[in-house]
Amino acid sequence: LGFARAQLLLGLCYIEGDGVEQDEETGLDWLHKAGEQGDVDAQFWLGVCYYRGVGVEEARFEDSLTWFEKAAEQGCLDSMHNVAVLHAEGKGVKRNERRAASILLSNAQNVLASTLL
Repeated sequence: LGFARAQLLLGLCYIEGDGVEQDEETGLDWLHKAGEQGDVDAQFWLGVCYYRGVGVEEARFEDSLTWFEKAAEQGCLDSMHNVAVLHAEGKGVKRNERRAASILLSNAQNVLASTLL
C-alpha cells in the first residue's frame, strides 16, 4: 500500500509538474493510492481532479461526488461544501437544491461549533 501522505504529495507534484515532468494521469494514480487508504486530503484532491477533468479526458462529476463524499465523511468542510455545490448544480447527481441547502447549513453549523470550542 505505501505511505499515503507521500503518495498524496507525489501525486500533486506530478499533476503540477513540480520537480517532475508534468503527468496528470500518473498524478491521479498516486492520489488514488492515497485516497484508497483513507487520506482525506487525497480524497479531496481526487474530487477536485475529477470535477476539473484533470488526468482524465473530461470532467467526471459522479466520481468527483464520490471522492468529495468520502472526504466529507471524515469532516473535510471544503468537501462538504463541494458536495452541496454538486447537488445544487445537478452534476453527478440529480439536481436537488434542498439537499444542497441542508448540506450547507450543516457545514455552517460544523464551522460555528469548531470556532466555539
